Amino acid sequence: MKLSVESPPYHLLLVDALNLIRRIYAIAERPFQPIRGELSDQTRHQLIHNTATSTASAIKKLLQQFSPSHALMVFDASNTSWRKTLFPEYKEGRSPMPEALAYGMGQIQDHLLDVGIDSLLPEEDEADDVIATLALKTAAKQIPVTIISTDKGFNQLLHHEHIHVYDYFHRKFIQNEDVIEKFGIHSHQFSDFLSLAGDATNNIPGVSGIGPKSALEILSICPKLDHLDLHRLPPKYKCKMEEEWDSWQVFRQISQLKTDIELGINLKQLRLQRD
Repeated sequence: MKLSVESPPYHLLLVDALNLIRRIYAIAERPFQPIRGELSDQTRHQLIHNTATSTASAIKKLLQQFSPSHALMVFDASNTSWRKTLFPEYKEGRSPMPEALAYGMGQIQDHLLDVGIDSLLPEEDEADDVIATLALKTAAKQIPVTIISTDKGFNQLLHHEHIHVYDYFHRKFIQNEDVIEKFGIHSHQFSDFLSLAGDATNNIPGVSGIGPKSALEILSICPKLDHLDLHRLPPKYKCKMEEEWDSWQVFRQISQLKTDIELGINLKQLRLQRD
């Protein structure tokens, strides 16, 4: 997919900040991985400097590539997310942010300010929910939105005409056809698919005994699970869903992007200053 060469009057670029920064840091860290023990202060400073400059360079390339009229880097809140409140095991087992990266995050954010793009650090919301809210509100005005992220959770937005998701590291747009090819479902079914089959990345177990193939069969019978009629399902699935109905409702909720966050910002505040 390619956007028109002639940019529309407005175009919002939303960057999943930690998704981008952590991957750039991982690339910068590779030459030092054989080192055992704690990093020296000199190495730590060099890693942060390399990550900061590489991230700023990536943003400059994205601004040049897409020529957006508005842009924002969105970070995750430092507080516990509402998903973890509903399901304490959410994201359990994930590797924490490397200590050196956490220590140098302020320096990286300063570099991004020098590029001319603002950052949003929500008090209690995850970046994907903030991005989804901004994307949908903007797209509702028929303004194109490009989300920069490799987070598969954004797959559920791909059926919106004005929302695009771009993988910076593979230099490609993620499309509804990619979701169909990889998972066998349409993008608007993605969160329901995860709630049934589970999502190892976020430690969402799904319904016991229902894997990807079973989830596909259920979604072929009931394409939308908003008002799931268990009597339409084969007995083997009906029984499993009845047994874990309450858990599944939680998994379904935390698999969905939240799109109604009160952010207190408007598009005018995100306008890029051109030289």
